[in-house]
Amino acid sequence: MGPVVRFPKGGHHVSERRLLKAKVIREKLSQRSVFLTRSSLLSTRPPPAHAETCSKAAGRERERVDKYRQPAGQRPCRPNVMKRRNVKATRQTKRHQPTPEQLRVAYGKSIPDIIAPNLRLLFVGINPSLYSAAVGHHFARPGNRFWPTLHGAGFTDRLLAPSEQKVLLDRGYGITNVVDGATARADELTLEDLSSGIKRLEKRVRRHRPDWVAFLGISTYQAVFNQKSAAIGPQQTQFGGAHVWLLPNPSGLNAHYQLASLVRLFGELRSVVSRAPRRKGTI
Repeated sequence: MGPVVRFPKGGHHVSERRLLKAKVIREKLSQRSVFLTRSSLLSTRPPPAHAETCSKAAGRERERVDKYRQPAGQRPCRPNVMKRRNVKATRQTKRHQPTPEQLRVAYGKSIPDIIAPNLRLLFVGINPSLYSAAVGHHFARPGNRFWPTLHGAGFTDRLLAPSEQKVLLDRGYGITNVVDGATARADELTLEDLSSGIKRLEKRVRRHRPDWVAFLGISTYQAVFNQKSAAIGPQQTQFGGAHVWLLPNPSGLNAHYQLASLVRLFGELRSVVSRAPRRKGTI
């Protein structure tokens, strides 16, 4: 309905010409959206599609509705577009965020090794970060690409959370470090720390007899073997009776290797380890 045209008092005496003119003005005004009243604006909107019932299929898009009232006896529901789309973290994938005080007291703390006799492969880092030591899981610091790389390279059939680290043992893989004590940076380690850590690591490898040892990071490899240069990939030397492979450091601070490159290099190791003959006395 267009706007109401008010006529002056005594409008019943207005001439026929003025009535016709008023009618023309009224029709022109009704065609201009800027002069439409609020009620006429609302009436011109297309009626929203109403969602009759809540969909039981997860992830199905529901139609956008403006009214959420459902028929009597039915539970009201909102369309999916109004809901958050992120999936709630499970207990396994949810990361505990350490406080600054917990990080401070994590200096020097160690993380239990993920190790067992006769593994196919043992991953070796330089030493735990303060974040990992505070939460008690290897490679737990946000931004570290170790776990996504393992999944992308085929070591695991799904993306593991750091708290699920023991699942690796079921697949024949383990994790340890050259130095057990945590620091904020690897360059805080002294020569004495490295020397004693290398001796303990070699004894650990000889005792558990893994087929392969993969050192994560060129600096880790150089510290263990006292070499100034090294190339990524299989090495000619052995360590504690195990074959040696050098991999890039998966830390997020290592800008030389993106995730795709890490996945490719870790995948090369996995393909060799899965085909290589086992040590004598192993299954």
